Amino acid sequence: MKNASDSSDPLILKLANLTMLYKQRLEQLGVESPDVHPTRLKDQLLFHIPKLQAHRQGRDVMLAFENDVGSILSQASKYGEAIHLAKAAGIIRRDMLHQKSNFSSTFNDTDLEQAVPPSLLQFYNCFAKYKEGTDVHRHSKDREPPFAVYMGLYVFAKTRKRQIIEMLHENGLSISYDRVLEISAQLGEAVLHSMCKME
Repeated sequence: MKNASDSSDPLILKLANLTMLYKQRLEQLGVESPDVHPTRLKDQLLFHIPKLQAHRQGRDVMLAFENDVGSILSQASKYGEAIHLAKAAGIIRRDMLHQKSNFSSTFNDTDLEQAVPPSLLQFYNCFAKYKEGTDVHRHSKDREPPFAVYMGLYVFAKTRKRQIIEMLHENGLSISYDRVLEISAQLGEAVLHSMCKME
């Protein structure tokens, strides 16, 4: 037990398993049908090993060294995160298998959006580290909320400040600065095109 308390790997002992092992060891030593009471065994272990702690988990009693409790909780948290990631991967895998795309020997603007399932794009956007100034695809251009477009264009017309528009975009109140510039250029081209038609 001394080596176990000094080791780097956390050790968790289930009292029921420990009681069974203790009975087996007593039988190996020649004690016929030993009667081992789990609570008394736990009390004796806690008395003789001061760094050992007992923790109740439902009907089970778990024994762990006090130095290991933090790392055990950390491992449990990581395990929970792994379960969530596995569930997310299952959802994305299912969506990818249901996603149908046909290549027609040419690339269109919509080919990329149709080839990637929305769940994969959302997952990537949640975990990817974005560099400042890169375009963030939260939605397709044909589904942009009118309020976000209006806010982006309005703030651009009043201030022309990239930092303000990007801050609003990060909080979901505006489209990105790059998208504002794109729409502004499209509006300018549309005006020029209509002026050319009038002449």
